[in-house]
Amino acid sequence: MYLVAYHYVFHSPEGALAAMTLFVIVSQLKINVTNALGAETLNRKEAYLLALSVAANEKVTALQEAFTAQAIANGATDKEVAEVLACTSLLNANNVVYIVVLLWWILCLWQDEPKAAKAAPELKSAPEAAPPAEQA
Repeated sequence: MYLVAYHYVFHSPEGALAAMTLFVIVSQLKINVTNALGAETLNRKEAYLLALSVAANEKVTALQEAFTAQAIANGATDKEVAEVLACTSLLNANNVVYIVVLLWWILCLWQDEPKAAKAAPELKSAPEAAPPAEQA
């Protein structure tokens, strides 16, 4: 739906796709932060610390600074902020696992591709062309 709308604004499909992706990401971030701030089980300090961990995992410096300031303004200590940032390394390790699994999956698909298996024997068994006969 968004992609169709952005095609009217941008003349290139790549521009429309990029705008749609940015819009969806910002919208989801706003919804998630709003829900976290309004949660009954989290107070504002905890919600901002949670948002800080996501911003640190995504390496968005502007959001890290904003969420750090808000967490401290709502009672977080420097030690709590440091602990949240240290725990974010666990999220980064999880991202590495996803990348390794994705690369493994691509490699398996590439090796099992039917065209590649059939094309290789045909190339090896193709007869070489004879040189053109010389005219006398």
